[in-house]
Amino acid sequence: VQTQGKLFNSRKVFFSCVDKELPNLFFKTAFTISTNANSKTEPIEFYLRAPFAKQNKERFIHIDQSVSGDCTGIASVYRDDEVYSIDDAGVEHVKRPVVIDFALKIIPPVDGGQIDIEVVRSFVLYMANKLKLKIGKVTYDQFQSTESIQYLKKLGFNAAKQSVESEVPYLSFLKLFYQNEIKMPEQAA
Repeated sequence: VQTQGKLFNSRKVFFSCVDKELPNLFFKTAFTISTNANSKTEPIEFYLRAPFAKQNKERFIHIDQSVSGDCTGIASVYRDDEVYSIDDAGVEHVKRPVVIDFALKIIPPVDGGQIDIEVVRSFVLYMANKLKLKIGKVTYDQFQSTESIQYLKKLGFNAAKQSVESEVPYLSFLKLFYQNEIKMPEQAA
């Protein structure tokens, strides 16, 4: 539970959202992407090992950008098909779970370079142009994201700033977990 930080106080709630039928898309979920010319840096798609599930679903991507001294995070989600259930009282319920495709950690280089922001951003283009995934929106946390947002907007993407540390998105995300409306592959747990 410690790895889930302040979001969770129950391992049971968190791990109940793991769906073993979802593909683990990457063979590695934490790696370095450096600006240092002497470092061998692979693009994010190099680590991709499996096709995305439900490729017809619109993806929503969030990037928590950093340069050095802190990790960059990138995650992709989509809304799944509606799931119908009937409770013990005979009341029908409809859920449309949020599915986490992946959550990646880009580690800052120790060789004096910085995290290569362009390489991180180019994975969004790879998802849209090469994998032909529909990208509904790309959001960035506040830190030094203006240039990336402008660039993606020029290319026709719906891009904006979105702090996930403000109360509304944070509590909404937490609520989805506790209502069992999140599905994620083992790799994202």
